[in-house]
Amino acid sequence: MFAALMVTATCFMALSLFSGSSRASSLFQQQGARQKESASCLPETFSGEVNRGEHYDHAFGTDLVFRLRASHDPAIEGWHIEIVGKKALDDGRSQDWAWPLNPPYHGYNAQNVSVSYDLSAKDVIEYPREFRFPLSEADAKRATELYEKLESDTGQQLDDAMQELASFPSGTGVFKITDSRLGLSGPENEKRGRIEWLKFTLSISLPCQPPANNQ
Repeated sequence: MFAALMVTATCFMALSLFSGSSRASSLFQQQGARQKESASCLPETFSGEVNRGEHYDHAFGTDLVFRLRASHDPAIEGWHIEIVGKKALDDGRSQDWAWPLNPPYHGYNAQNVSVSYDLSAKDVIEYPREFRFPLSEADAKRATELYEKLESDTGQQLDDAMQELASFPSGTGVFKITDSRLGLSGPENEKRGRIEWLKFTLSISLPCQPPANNQ
């Protein structure tokens, strides 16, 4: 089941961001090549652990924070990966910057570390996670605007939004769960289990010189 879900998630990712575009495949390939080339100068790797129901924050770079935000919804056991600005957090603003760059938007993606979308706790532990994130608050705002264009625009405007998101200046994160303890879930999650504790490593890469975002 997990293998089938992975194939479905991969296909849905492409459809969610580039539905109707004949250039979807080539745009994703170009995006991957650009990220590998630009996001290899300033790597940072750290480890952490977190218990069920707890948040986890780790500052990195000059003004960014990696956050594991715990879900308190009994039907969605686990966490959500977020990248937020340190200044924004200090000012009481905690909107996730990363989500516009990580489709599928209405399905399981690399930011999910939760027992949801029919995945079991064991599936969640095994799921591979590599995500992208904007590098500044201005970029995060622009990425959100582009997502909104995907939801509302058509024709050339939609195509332009696709192109810009595919080449958006960003860092990358690779999140790997290295150890965990699973438990029984409540009736809301049927028999899929829950994650009582996990240990992880996160490898962050930032570009040496963030490319200009054509707006």
